[in-house]
Amino acid sequence: MNDLAALAALWWFFPLWRNWRWGALILAVVWAIAGGLLGREFAVRHGLARAMDTYERCLATPTHRPEACQKTFRYRSRNNEQRPHWVAAATVGLFPIAIAWLLVWGIIALMRWIRRGFQLPTWSLFERISQISLNANVA
Repeated sequence: MNDLAALAALWWFFPLWRNWRWGALILAVVWAIAGGLLGREFAVRHGLARAMDTYERCLATPTHRPEACQKTFRYRSRNNEQRPHWVAAATVGLFPIAIAWLLVWGIIALMRWIRRGFQLPTWSLFERISQISLNANVA
């Protein structure tokens, strides 16, 4: 029965890839989730590496006792685990999506400009706003 459910899911999912916008949206959502988890993991490991570095420096100091160093390490690693890592998760999960969308938009705009023969648009922004407002007043 699991094979039938997987086949049904693929039957629904595959046509979405025919339209590149749906595919890009699906990839963006998948990356936001996976990148968020990856960013959180990076932040946790970075905090743990800092706690380990502090522990090793403490042990290298001849005046410190190992018990005090272990206590400091436990305190720092516990604080690292309890600290929210949403900044790193959001940075790794969302920043690449924004960059990718801007790059795709720029490439599409460049391709359209090349197809027009490197001609600038004939209307200005102010003319376009006045056309929109005039059309809104007519309706």
